[in-house]
Amino acid sequence: MGRKAEHEKEVLREFLECLYGAELKPLSIVSKKPPEPDLLVKFPKKEEYYEIARILDKYLMKLRFKAMRIAPKLVKVNTSKVGLAERDVLKSKLKKQYKTDSKDMNLLLYYDKGIYFHGFPPFNPTILYNDQISPLLEGGSQFKNIYIYDRIDNQVLWKY
Repeated sequence: MGRKAEHEKEVLREFLECLYGAELKPLSIVSKKPPEPDLLVKFPKKEEYYEIARILDKYLMKLRFKAMRIAPKLVKVNTSKVGLAERDVLKSKLKKQYKTDSKDMNLLLYYDKGIYFHGFPPFNPTILYNDQISPLLEGGSQFKNIYIYDRIDNQVLWKY
């Protein structure tokens, strides 16, 4: 199993513990290959899929690396290249078709740990999520639940 699959399992374990605490522990988490979602979670009385994606604006990540190299100078930003990572990642996941064999499927979008990856906005993100993400879901979705999770503070920031 590759590093990406192991990382996804670690993220999902942390998220499930944050969401359910000790009351609901998975029996197993199994990596899957497309067209199935990323992971199949087996609980004592049910199984469900999770598709997982890191929230990351690659352009901003490159700027962070550059800023560290040239500090204390500021980097120049081309604002036309800056996206809204939460919305952009969700859009890409909504376009995909998954094979779930009628099992529930959830989407977990997460802010990762580490100075290079953490992209949590410096304001109450609920306003952003409700304004930019909820409209994408008005026509329905193949996901039972959509979560936005912050690994640094180990908290669910938003659920749809």
